[in-house]
Amino acid sequence: MNRPTVSVIVVTMNTPSLTENCLRSVLEHSTVPYELIVVSNSRARAIGDSLKKFSGIQVIQNSRNVGYTGAANQGALRSRGEFLCFLNSDTWVPPRWLERLLDAARLPRAGAVSPLNETGRPHFGWTEEGHDAIEASALLTDEAFQKWYPSRAQDSQWLYGFCLMIPRTVITRMGLFDERFFFGWEDIDYSLQLRLKGYRLIKAGSLFVHHRRGASSTAGRRKTLVDRSKKIFLSKWSSFFKTALRSDRAVFAAVNHETARLQKRRSQAERAASKKMSRWTRAGYAIRSEDGKKIESLVRWSDLEMFAPDPRRKKNWDLLYGAAPSAEWTPFLENGLAVPSITKTARAAVTVMMAAHNAERWIAEAIESVLTQNFKRFELIVIDDGSTDRTAEIAGRYRCYPRFRFFQNERQLGIAPTRNRILGLARGRYVAVCDADDMMRPTLLERFTDLLDAHPKIGWVYADRLEIDAQGRFIGICRALPMNGVIEYKQNVMHHAGALIRRKWMLKAGGYDEALSTEDYDLAFKVARHAKLAALSGEIHYLYRWHSDNTSCKHPWAQSETDRLVRRARAAIE
Repeated sequence: MNRPTVSVIVVTMNTPSLTENCLRSVLEHSTVPYELIVVSNSRARAIGDSLKKFSGIQVIQNSRNVGYTGAANQGALRSRGEFLCFLNSDTWVPPRWLERLLDAARLPRAGAVSPLNETGRPHFGWTEEGHDAIEASALLTDEAFQKWYPSRAQDSQWLYGFCLMIPRTVITRMGLFDERFFFGWEDIDYSLQLRLKGYRLIKAGSLFVHHRRGASSTAGRRKTLVDRSKKIFLSKWSSFFKTALRSDRAVFAAVNHETARLQKRRSQAERAASKKMSRWTRAGYAIRSEDGKKIESLVRWSDLEMFAPDPRRKKNWDLLYGAAPSAEWTPFLENGLAVPSITKTARAAVTVMMAAHNAERWIAEAIESVLTQNFKRFELIVIDDGSTDRTAEIAGRYRCYPRFRFFQNERQLGIAPTRNRILGLARGRYVAVCDADDMMRPTLLERFTDLLDAHPKIGWVYADRLEIDAQGRFIGICRALPMNGVIEYKQNVMHHAGALIRRKWMLKAGGYDEALSTEDYDLAFKVARHAKLAALSGEIHYLYRWHSDNTSCKHPWAQSETDRLVRRARAAIE
């Protein structure tokens, strides 16, 4: 299944008619690849019957009301899209609504995007009898917005979440919504956090989305939750700034002052870093040819802030050799901020190896999990091993990311030869293994690198793994067991995927044995002759995915082959 561009997440309580109108407008007016996830906080028969009318949607049914924020977080965890769009169930969307949101979400440093019409714009009452009239009025208003504000994007201090689009990379870094808030306070809280991280909050001026406010609760209940959320909001931000903030205006003033200070510091750091760069790197980052022998082009820092291809920006490329980059070269900026520390002489401390074959369902998540690591001195080498699906196309989108290197095998060679090719291209002192269907947690490289730096005698470090299924659902935890003295074989005694290994011991061991299907265990036994293997039990830094195409599932003889390797290792040690 291809990964959707957008995951539309709709939370509903007990408003069947409004929810039906919302879902119908989404299904009729969405033209980009998307998935529709509905989270229901009500077990009422009416809302259940309404949702059964729609096919092709994913429904999450809660046994109790977990609140809008909790339900929105549930939908985010289920989603697979490159962008997440949180949509209230009392809204109605016009044609091409996703395209216009995406245009704004792909602007430099965009953290979140919403329509322009939440404040100071017309709203219409929505009744059972007046739906057709409301739809006609909303369409006319949307057409007027497109005429009045063509392609206009307006920066804002905060956004309301009745229709809120956030890139997945942003949510990966920032985390989910604070579930203590209700009725818009979670949106304001998240908006302020985004601003402090350097992201822009953008309103898509050409888009009108009809919204009926307060449809899911009574006025009394709403007032109680709003007052409670405001108290929590003031307490949270007072604690953050370590001063008593007695109003939301005071919080905004403090955030404005802090963002201005941080922006000044970033600008000073970028200017200082640019002075240290050689002449040809001042404009941006040099893209080398695949053999690494010549510079193909330079990318300006402003281009690196683009998350998605935009043909109109091609004039901003400084070309030294060859033609302009194709649209599939997607400029990408780590965490939405500048990357002034990367120069032509920077050396990666870690090489992350990723061999991929027919992994179109998961490779984007795998790559993004590496790009969002807390530790920054790494390179990611991905080799497509003769895939027949869209794996190479998807991986190619990250080609302009400075730490990303992408290659393709002319034909399928197999996992061991492909890993050996990556090992030959690696430049880091350490090598981390991330399979194309798995994910790293942001802490993995930082934690493992610190350990290897502090303990020179350790050559291989691994930890517990969280196991998930093909849909990303939790299965269990696979414990990391030590390999000390005489190697005793137990189930998953050593973890290869998700491990960090000293490259010199991998090379001394001769790399991966291309004649074996259990080349990872064989390599571990060889490395164990020269260095210690450390198991960090109780720590989870890697998500391992089980599915029908796993090597363990496709090769039932691998277990007996592992047993033979263990006996051979015992004999070598004894």
